[in-house]
Amino acid sequence: MTHDLHIIRDGHPFTPLELVIKLGRPSAAVIIGEQIDALIATLDRLDGDPDLEEDDPPGGDPLDLGEAEAGRLLPTYGIDQAKGPINFRSALDAYLTAGEGQA
Repeated sequence: MTHDLHIIRDGHPFTPLELVIKLGRPSAAVIIGEQIDALIATLDRLDGDPDLEEDDPPGGDPLDLGEAEAGRLLPTYGIDQAKGPINFRSALDAYLTAGEGQA
């Protein structure tokens, strides 16, 4: 059993393709993306974090917190960038601490 996804716009249901035809690709992409975000948030409220993996560290995977906001401690690299950031632990701690106030 399949159901076609319809997005309500201006009081009328549109399929994603109809929305692209009506509004153009850039505008439709924003609206479709907002709907996807809303659906994911609904699933998170119903079932918890669907990104939770068995091997996630206690407290969840830091990657699930999203992108760092301005003002947060960013990674600093030494001469050999292949070795990773030299302030990894402090940057991760700052990121996780800042993320505790979200949710």
